[in-house]
Amino acid sequence: MTSVSPLLRRVQTLILDSLPQMQAMRYDITWKPDGSPVTAADLFLEHEISALLRRELPGLRCRANS
Repeated sequence: MTSVSPLLRRVQTLILDSLPQMQAMRYDITWKPDGSPVTAADLFLEHEISALLRRELPGLRCRANS
């Protein structure tokens, strides 16, 4: 079995590198059908992490828009 530590470090780096961009998006809020809030930063990070995981783990199926 392969260690997940290197992958988790890449995800961590992605998040940390994205912080300035996400800070600018944190007040852009919309509401999901269930009434819970979601920010543009949430959607951005979901997209970026999903893209990284698909690149790193071929065949991975990521759930679209929660």
